[in-house]
Amino acid sequence: MPWALNIKYRSQQMRKWLNQETGLRGKSGRKPYDWEFFYIEVISFVQADPDGLSQNRTKLTEHMIEWCELHWQHSGVSTVRERIALIYNTLHL
Repeated sequence: MPWALNIKYRSQQMRKWLNQETGLRGKSGRKPYDWEFFYIEVISFVQADPDGLSQNRTKLTEHMIEWCELHWQHSGVSTVRERIALIYNTLHL
Protein backbone atom coordinates (compact mmCIF):
# COMPACT_ATOMS: atom_id res chain seq x y z
CA MET A 1 0.00 0.00 0.00
CA PRO A 2 1.50 3.38 -0.97
CA TRP A 3 2.49 5.57 1.96
CA ALA A 4 -0.24 8.24 1.39
CA LEU A 5 -3.01 5.65 1.12
CA ASN A 6 -1.76 3.89 4.24
CA ILE A 7 -1.89 7.17 6.19
CA LYS A 8 -5.39 7.89 4.86
CA TYR A 9 -6.56 4.43 5.93
CA ARG A 10 -4.96 4.79 9.36
CA SER A 11 -6.48 8.24 9.83
CA GLN A 12 -9.91 6.79 9.04
CA GLN A 13 -9.35 4.14 11.71
CA MET A 14 -8.26 6.83 14.19
CA ARG A 15 -11.32 8.97 13.34
CA LYS A 16 -13.61 5.97 13.91
CA TRP A 17 -11.98 5.35 17.28
CA LEU A 18 -12.25 9.04 18.21
CA ASN A 19 -15.95 9.07 17.32
CA GLN A 20 -16.50 6.18 19.69
CA GLU A 21 -14.76 8.14 22.46
CA THR A 22 -16.77 11.34 22.03
CA GLY A 23 -19.51 11.95 24.54
CA LEU A 24 -18.79 8.99 26.79
CA ARG A 25 -18.54 9.40 30.52
CA GLY A 26 -15.99 7.57 32.58
CA LYS A 27 -16.83 5.14 35.36
CA SER A 28 -16.71 8.02 37.82
CA GLY A 29 -19.45 9.86 35.93
CA ARG A 30 -17.15 12.80 35.23
CA LYS A 31 -17.31 14.47 31.84
CA PRO A 32 -14.49 13.14 29.68
CA TYR A 33 -11.59 15.26 28.57
CA ASP A 34 -11.67 16.79 25.10
CA TRP A 35 -9.51 14.17 23.39
CA GLU A 36 -9.98 15.81 19.99
CA PHE A 37 -8.17 18.85 21.40
CA PHE A 38 -5.46 16.47 22.64
CA TYR A 39 -4.99 14.93 19.19
CA ILE A 40 -4.92 18.35 17.54
CA GLU A 41 -2.00 19.21 19.81
CA VAL A 42 -0.29 15.93 18.88
CA ILE A 43 -0.66 16.83 15.20
CA SER A 44 0.72 20.31 15.83
CA PHE A 45 3.72 18.84 17.65
CA VAL A 46 4.39 16.32 14.89
CA GLN A 47 3.98 18.95 12.18
CA ALA A 48 6.94 20.83 13.63
CA ASP A 49 9.18 17.81 12.83
CA PRO A 50 7.26 15.27 10.68
CA ASP A 51 10.35 13.15 9.94
CA GLY A 52 11.13 12.81 13.61
CA LEU A 53 7.86 11.17 14.70
CA SER A 54 9.35 7.70 14.86
CA GLN A 55 12.36 9.00 16.82
CA ASN A 56 10.54 11.29 19.27
CA ARG A 57 8.02 9.08 21.06
CA THR A 58 9.40 9.94 24.50
CA LYS A 59 9.61 13.63 23.63
CA LEU A 60 6.01 13.62 22.34
CA THR A 61 4.78 11.78 25.45
CA GLU A 62 6.51 14.24 27.78
CA HIS A 63 5.13 17.19 25.80
CA MET A 64 1.59 15.82 25.98
CA ILE A 65 1.83 15.14 29.72
CA GLU A 66 2.86 18.78 30.25
CA TRP A 67 0.11 19.91 27.87
CA CYS A 68 -2.52 17.98 29.85
CA GLU A 69 -1.31 19.51 33.11
CA LEU A 70 -1.53 22.97 31.58
CA HIS A 71 -4.94 22.60 29.92
CA TRP A 72 -6.69 20.11 32.16
CA GLN A 73 -4.76 20.44 35.45
CA HIS A 74 -4.32 16.70 35.21
CA SER A 75 -1.47 14.73 33.73
CA GLY A 76 -2.99 11.25 33.55
CA VAL A 77 0.44 9.88 32.71
CA SER A 78 -0.73 6.34 32.03
CA THR A 79 -3.65 7.56 29.90
CA VAL A 80 -1.37 9.84 27.88
CA ARG A 81 1.05 6.96 27.32
CA GLU A 82 -1.82 4.72 26.19
CA ARG A 83 -3.07 7.34 23.74
CA ILE A 84 0.40 7.96 22.31
CA ALA A 85 0.93 4.18 22.02
CA LEU A 86 -2.34 3.94 20.08
CA ILE A 87 -1.05 6.49 17.59
CA TYR A 88 2.28 4.71 17.16
CA ASN A 89 0.68 1.28 16.92
CA THR A 90 -1.92 2.48 14.41
CA LEU A 91 0.80 3.99 12.22
CA HIS A 92 3.07 0.95 12.74
CA LEU A 93 5.93 3.11 14.01
